[in-house]
Amino acid sequence: ADVVASATSSGSSVNELASRSSSCSDAHRSDSPPSVTAARISARNRTISGSKSEDHLMTTESGRRVYTKGRPPWYDRAGRTLKEPYVIGICGGSASGKTTVAKRIIERLEMPWVTVLSMDSFYKVLNKEQHEMAARMEYNFDHPDAFDFELMSETLRRLRTGKSVEVPVYDFTTHRRDKQPKVMYGADVLIVEGILSFHHPAIVNMMDMKVFVDTDSDTRLARRLERDIADRGRDMSGVLQQYINHVKPSFDSFIAPGMKSADIIVPRGGENEVAIDLIVKQVKTQLSDRGYDANKYPQQRVQLANANLDPPGQLPDSLTIVKQTPQVLGLHTYIRNRDTPRDEFIFYADRLMRILIEDAINYMPFVTVEVESPYSNGVK
Repeated sequence: ADVVASATSSGSSVNELASRSSSCSDAHRSDSPPSVTAARISARNRTISGSKSEDHLMTTESGRRVYTKGRPPWYDRAGRTLKEPYVIGICGGSASGKTTVAKRIIERLEMPWVTVLSMDSFYKVLNKEQHEMAARMEYNFDHPDAFDFELMSETLRRLRTGKSVEVPVYDFTTHRRDKQPKVMYGADVLIVEGILSFHHPAIVNMMDMKVFVDTDSDTRLARRLERDIADRGRDMSGVLQQYINHVKPSFDSFIAPGMKSADIIVPRGGENEVAIDLIVKQVKTQLSDRGYDANKYPQQRVQLANANLDPPGQLPDSLTIVKQTPQVLGLHTYIRNRDTPRDEFIFYADRLMRILIEDAINYMPFVTVEVESPYSNGVK
């Protein structure tokens, strides 16, 4: 009860601040510069839920490189995933530090493959009427109706089975999804973070650990003001009015109750080193029970290559090796050379993939068809 009360305090001070901001803006409206609109700022700072060009490599405290878009799926010969991933859900109010907590966990977890799925990617596309409401600060982006939970649930389900998914890229300035989604894969650890990640039962039921980031409401408001004014071209009065009308009521009604579902509550977000260490130790214990060992990945890759082979080392009947021509061997020489420049690597890899696809087409089932032409009796 004390935690919830502290997280929803300072409502009156926010109203007073909004009133003073509105009065101040009216008093100086004549000689103040025009506010920057979303259309103007989008040209220089396009705020989106995930960038297609962003660096998805992170470095842990020991120097290990972590790929945060997951890894291509590994299956056994029967088509089953080798191990079930561990799913961590992170919930908390807007600007509470959920992403920072996720990064701290990844840095200390020492797992080579981690997938981070953000709820920000699953905002619904707004129609014309909703666009107009958003322009007037009347659309509630913190309400459950603003999210596509069905798509998010299906995406998480596929990631848990090791399959690739196309995650939408949401543009917060246009309130539309980018035409090019992000391709992500399942991983050893899946992290799901968002303001309402504990709201939908189907999503919550897929989580192995639920973490609630509890940050003081004044701190969250200060962070939101800084972010929205600097990155999204908003004015202080508009941000405060949206906080009073939508953000704070939604936190009280939909987000704060998620504390009851949480296994761990993290006060102060990413600054709480003790809580982060506790989470990491618990996750490592659970992963160890499932057979994960980050120090044994080289041996596990060898085991993977020989999985379900009888006798070991013999290739399965379903695997065909492309004929080792001088061209194929030459392309391999360039690709396997660590000193090959990036552009050349892409060029030779593309040529090798063409050969592979052309050879694979020969093994596809086909039906013989005879075509008559005016120049011959028939062509098969």
